[in-house]
Amino acid sequence: MIKTVHYLSKERIVAFSDGVIAIIITLMILDIHFPKITNTLTGNEIWLELSKMLPSIFAYMVSFYGLGVFWVNHHHFFFMVKHSDRNLLWLNLNLLFWLSLIPLPTSYLAEHYNSPIATTLYGAIMFLCHTSFGLLFSYASKNDLIVNKYSKKRIKQIIRMIIFSCILWLIAIAVGYISTYFSYGLTLLIALLYFLPQNIEVDEEVAN
Repeated sequence: MIKTVHYLSKERIVAFSDGVIAIIITLMILDIHFPKITNTLTGNEIWLELSKMLPSIFAYMVSFYGLGVFWVNHHHFFFMVKHSDRNLLWLNLNLLFWLSLIPLPTSYLAEHYNSPIATTLYGAIMFLCHTSFGLLFSYASKNDLIVNKYSKKRIKQIIRMIIFSCILWLIAIAVGYISTYFSYGLTLLIALLYFLPQNIEVDEEVAN
């Protein structure tokens, strides 16, 4: 019996995902509250009140760039994908679910930035986000949904990068119980890894 595969357009997936990520970022910025400043406060007191926003701004910055990494790589991924199917839809929805939880640990991190529990919660959510993206990419590469011009070497390189990121998140969780600042350092390192320029290898024969 011949199995029928129904391929779907990828444009609606990208548009929906963009909207969800935009809402997530909006929810995070709305969680930052500007302090009440009256005319009775001196200049030093005003700066002191404003400084209380720094943990919230730091947590927002970390999560903003973390989401930015997912947004950029999500677009790059669907640029590589020639079409979607039902399973890819569910795997993408799974990724968006974990991404939508990021505002929760971000808010907790802002209030308890010295707490290992805060870094554990944040690291666990980010680990699940990276794992979900790995499942999404792995499924597409194994089910002939990737455009043929991309070399197998490049696909394996991306999968290794995702696995490496997941390992770093597990280390960041563990290190948080020694020093939360070391955990933050690893968090920033993971984001920086994706900002490094990467060569996209293609199969020249197919591309031509």
